[in-house]
Amino acid sequence: MYVINIDISTEDSATFLIAEIESNVDINNKLDYAFYIFKDDVRIEVQWYSESRTCKFDISNQKGIYKVKGFIRSQSTLEVVSIYSNKIIHNIGPYYIEKWDKKVKNISLKSFSEEFTFENCIYQFDYNGQNVDFLIDGAERYRSQNDILVCFNAAVSPRNKRSAPFFSGLGVAKKLDMPIIAISDPSLALNFNIALSWYAGNNQTNELTKFLAEILDRISIFMDSKLVLFGGSGGGFAALSVIPYMKEKAYGAVWNPQTSISQYEHSSVSRYLSICFNKKDTYSDFYSELETTGIVHDLIKLYKNCELNGSQILYLQNLGDKSHVTNHANPFMSELKAKEYKSGVFHSLKGITFWLNNWGDGHIAPNTDIILQALSGISNSKD
Repeated sequence: MYVINIDISTEDSATFLIAEIESNVDINNKLDYAFYIFKDDVRIEVQWYSESRTCKFDISNQKGIYKVKGFIRSQSTLEVVSIYSNKIIHNIGPYYIEKWDKKVKNISLKSFSEEFTFENCIYQFDYNGQNVDFLIDGAERYRSQNDILVCFNAAVSPRNKRSAPFFSGLGVAKKLDMPIIAISDPSLALNFNIALSWYAGNNQTNELTKFLAEILDRISIFMDSKLVLFGGSGGGFAALSVIPYMKEKAYGAVWNPQTSISQYEHSSVSRYLSICFNKKDTYSDFYSELETTGIVHDLIKLYKNCELNGSQILYLQNLGDKSHVTNHANPFMSELKAKEYKSGVFHSLKGITFWLNNWGDGHIAPNTDIILQALSGISNSKD
């Protein structure tokens, strides 16, 4: 019945956010209108009730993500209807940590033991001039020596003009009544056009996998807790790539992960190489190009030469995702010599259990209940 259209306009070197309420009914000037304007989900301005259906706010030199809440009040009955506009971005780049409205604490590996506390905030580590952001959420749910979840993002969809950092898994942790550390992939802060970079790194951070493992080891020791790393698709690749570099025992749960970046879809790999390593799309051998970067990109190669120090991983694979079965799961299982001991369940001596089932056609994740049950079982030390 009502919608709010918002736009940004420049007039005489000033920048304004303009909002207008439209209706598909005849209003006959019997309504009053009011507006709230929000920047990064915090209300910053108010226009009180009047008969004007439009509002205009000066946002010069104020970068941020804006939205407007409109109120429509009947002059006769005083009945009020409220609606929200879509969000609109003003003058921000591919990285904008302020959107999270969280306390940000800068920290280094050198100062970790003196400055780290397990509290709800974003810890920002500097790695060769790039921010590596760890969001801690649900610290109040922590119990002494309990497990802590660690989540890695899959591809950000849709990316559009959404700014990093990106944090996932907060809802899952809340349902499990567990604390969580959500990690944002720093490469996504380089450009609006990249939605997936596997936490593998870029020109400045090509040993990102080892850096993440060292931070997680320190947290595990500091908290005297076991970490449960999880993620799907590209996030699953990240969890699988980090665990072998951890010195502390950890658990993992992944679903439909890539196990070789070179075997993923051409456009995503090409975009990653172009944005993160300035490589042009003039080659046909992704594997060789990825080898020259020095990053971890082939988990088959990684797991062939590693020991997991007692860590255990649950690998869920949707049989309806034929591309990932053929190009990622099967070669990985073959290299690890996984043996079937129950229908659809395979085990490797490396400490990885594979569960293959059909959850739908295509790159479909197991339903949330299955993921919750898996994480709950792992965190309760079930085999």
